[in-house]
Amino acid sequence: MLRGIRKCRGLWVAFLVLSGMLPGCSDESEDTPVVSKASPETAERAAEEAYLATIKRAAEEGNAEAQYRLGLLYEFGMNVARDEVLAVKWYRQAAEQGYAKAQVSLGGAYLGGKGVARDDDEALKWYTRAAEQGDSFGQFTIGAAYEYGWGVALDYPEAARWYRLSAEQGNAAGQTSLAGMYNLGLGVARDAIEARKWLRMAEKQIARDEAEAQALTRKAEERNLNPRLPQSPPPVAESDETKR
Repeated sequence: MLRGIRKCRGLWVAFLVLSGMLPGCSDESEDTPVVSKASPETAERAAEEAYLATIKRAAEEGNAEAQYRLGLLYEFGMNVARDEVLAVKWYRQAAEQGYAKAQVSLGGAYLGGKGVARDDDEALKWYTRAAEQGDSFGQFTIGAAYEYGWGVALDYPEAARWYRLSAEQGNAAGQTSLAGMYNLGLGVARDAIEARKWLRMAEKQIARDEAEAQALTRKAEERNLNPRLPQSPPPVAESDETKR
């Protein structure tokens, strides 16, 4: 279950690094003498290096979003050698500034023991901080903690409360889990109609997420980017009907 929570982080997290990666290119006039043109691969590498330098500079100056994005680059090995220790370093700096997405990523690092010694208490702490700021994945994770008694006392009503907060923001994992709570009557009155409603919403949300990921991929390809990201969509949390 804990591995599933960590893996549920959507592909959208990794795609954040695509925005603003390449500057626009002005057309050359016919009168412009052409000395030599770099190959597409050379131009792409130059753009990647320029982007990386910009992100590093902003991160070192204390920009929390840049710190988070730099952590992503190191975690997934995009434009840099993969380094989970450095990923944790930058996630922590952003998380300590209150950046919710970085708090989720830092929680995931502690949960999976990636770049840092595994520590479930630390994982729960950072997921909770993100959840309290309204991060939908953090809310889903805290709901799962209460449903399964991970680091906290088993509490189905509290699990359902956090799942609902996540679900109402359009998080498919939260919607699926809330459907399971209604289906089994855990923390809420058993209600097959509500269960089906949230399950249908989850199915639609998954379809939207996949369409968005495909659109981003096409946009990257049109701009001749090579994001070096996982090509398959991330796994989605199983419904409670399936799990049970």
